[in-house]
Amino acid sequence: NAVDVVHAVMRKVDEVRGKLLPADVEITVTRDYGETASEKSNELLFHMAIAVVSVSLLVMFVLGWRESLVVAIAIPTTLALTLLVFYLYGYTLNRITLFALIFSIGILVDDAIVVVENVVRHYRMPQNRKRNLSEVAIEAVAEVGNPTILATLAVIAAILPMALGGCAPRGYDPELAAPAFPADLHTADSVDIQLFRDGPDARIVNATVTSHRDVRLWINQRWVRDIPDLPAGAIIDLSLQGFRDANGEQFVAGGFFRTERMTPIVLAQLQQRDDPDAPLVGIRVVGPVFESQ
Repeated sequence: NAVDVVHAVMRKVDEVRGKLLPADVEITVTRDYGETASEKSNELLFHMAIAVVSVSLLVMFVLGWRESLVVAIAIPTTLALTLLVFYLYGYTLNRITLFALIFSIGILVDDAIVVVENVVRHYRMPQNRKRNLSEVAIEAVAEVGNPTILATLAVIAAILPMALGGCAPRGYDPELAAPAFPADLHTADSVDIQLFRDGPDARIVNATVTSHRDVRLWINQRWVRDIPDLPAGAIIDLSLQGFRDANGEQFVAGGFFRTERMTPIVLAQLQQRDDPDAPLVGIRVVGPVFESQ
């Protein structure tokens, strides 16, 4: 939570003032992401409330106060249940989840208005004046129930590709952060170890008579993966998704559902883990390395 983090940082700054920080040092907050996040969230909630009130008033003037009451009750109830699910599953209230709430409210209001309007239309038909209101309501809902559900499913199908990676962040996990590239080490001559890329995978071919054990394979001096054993003459297949950088970010390997341009492989090096001072060993990147492959 950005707001809580900012408050904790400011409390810590006040605690160390005069101790770690000299008392005569002036500290200025140049950018407060917690305040920005809070303002954006409050603004979205405010506009959400305006939308609910506006729709309720519109329904009241067009259909009646009872119909408006149905919409006014349905929206807050659905929001409350949604926020309860957020709380139980540990989801945070951020711009993405707020956008999802507003988007779902649009679907909810649209469906509610369609159903309520059809109920009112059936109720006002001359042939239904003396009929039981419950039967009229059931018939009205049944008439538009399936089309309404199909319309909602169509919207879900339209945005479903986003769940397959369109809006998903690149694989990022700080707990899987790799060590930083040893920029202080120089690279020795290249050896006849070849790296072939095939989309999201890579093949390592050790065409030398030397075996390498407990090494790290660096790509583009950023992403790294440990290789326990690379015997002489061995061929090893690796998934490029297993490479991480010092921030825990995953290598963009591509694949069938890829939505980002694949990261090209332009440089590959081996590092001996048990000898951190040993120079890096250059290996050869063979074949097409860009997205055109």
